[in-house]
Amino acid sequence: GPVHSEVTYDLPPAAGESDEDSRLRAAKHRGREEAVLRALDGMDGVAEAEHRAKKSKLQHDLREQQRMSEDSVLRGVVDRLISKLERRAHSVELSQRLALPGRSYTWKLGSDRNLPASVSSASILVGF
Repeated sequence: GPVHSEVTYDLPPAAGESDEDSRLRAAKHRGREEAVLRALDGMDGVAEAEHRAKKSKLQHDLREQQRMSEDSVLRGVVDRLISKLERRAHSVELSQRLALPGRSYTWKLGSDRNLPASVSSASILVGF
């Protein structure tokens, strides 16, 4: 199992090295040694395997969440397209039912249409 121990670092300062530089150098060496000890402690592989499993599950969950979010957006887009197509089909069907042979129909065009200003209405004569 893991072995725990306290290590005190009191390296003498190098020639001309300030106390702050000495402290930073000792901290750097301590960090390196702690990393080596952590690596040796995990040599049995159990902790490392558990960590990999947790990380893998987290990544899987994130991918699943993103996929569900993308599916939701796509469903919304498809639903809106279907709704627009159904309204358009209903409009065309209604227009065809109302168009009687030999009758003239006039529509007042709104300003939201991309037509020249001189065009304000349109007429059609239905003949069968």
